[in-house]
Amino acid sequence: MALHLIAALGAGLAAAVLFIIPVKGTMAAMMLAVFAPLPIMIAGLAFSPSTALIAAFAGVAGTAALLHPLPAAVFAIWAAVPAWWLTRLAWLARPAEVNESPGEDGLIWYPVGRLVMWAAVFGAAATLLIIVTGIFRFGGYDTFMATMTKALTAMFDQLMKTANPPKMPKGMDSAELARFFLRSLLPQIAAWGCLMLSINIWLAGRIAASSQRLRRPWPDVAAELKLPQWISVALALAIVLSLASGLPRMVAAIFAAAAGAAFALQGFAVLHYVTRGMRNRTMNLTLTYVLNVFLFPVPMLITAMLGIADTYFDIRGRYRRPPAPPASKSGWPPPPANTN
Repeated sequence: MALHLIAALGAGLAAAVLFIIPVKGTMAAMMLAVFAPLPIMIAGLAFSPSTALIAAFAGVAGTAALLHPLPAAVFAIWAAVPAWWLTRLAWLARPAEVNESPGEDGLIWYPVGRLVMWAAVFGAAATLLIIVTGIFRFGGYDTFMATMTKALTAMFDQLMKTANPPKMPKGMDSAELARFFLRSLLPQIAAWGCLMLSINIWLAGRIAASSQRLRRPWPDVAAELKLPQWISVALALAIVLSLASGLPRMVAAIFAAAAGAAFALQGFAVLHYVTRGMRNRTMNLTLTYVLNVFLFPVPMLITAMLGIADTYFDIRGRYRRPPAPPASKSGWPPPPANTN
């Protein structure tokens, strides 16, 4: 118990430090802040969800003590609560029912695809809280957007004064660029929130497995990451609603971006699965990721469409690929079903 408490406090403080580092304002510091949920997730997967919960409280308290209660609330929403909840879900397991194929331990563990679904939910919810805060702060959505657009316009005007020669997108002035930037920024935050939480939970699992403390059998992510079909229906509805105006348009765009990011992860899983055993697999997958980073968002949209197609047509089911090499089996036997 003492070891769990020490691990929880250490993980919580480490998460708080990673969250606070961007105060320095450097790009490297901001990249480190992306991994603020990671220590809490590691504590949760290596010890227990209760340990992750204590780590989350410790991180929030540490952020409040070092900065202010408001940044602590942001830390709780963006990192602490999602980290605890995802690790708690990752621990859930149940006995296999008729016609189900359990793992070597005889249990059905919480699906990888639903973990990604929850990551998308948290990415969208945290972004919506930005809008809710702006509405309460400025007295309405339109006022909030107008105020932010004015501030961004002034920033772009200042940047243009220092640029030699000044360069603006064709047919746009500073105000139009500011409006476009703001309307696209919030959906992108939701999408990146989904991607970063998913990457963090994957890294946490790998680290826990390498330390021989992962209780859950390592899943074959490339074969098992599959989202429920109803999410594609919700995505289609959100895309239609994003053609509206005002607040409904922004809310729909945020949900569409988060769901699209989740399907992009399923698309990457499909690529990893169908290329198993192929020559130059590593080079081709690396090129795919590089294109997604440098030509964003077009390759990501194509990958998301691949994920949606797999949901309906079971693309991976049409290929017989070798299973992924097993992860370290240390830490078995697994915990009882539905631990914590």
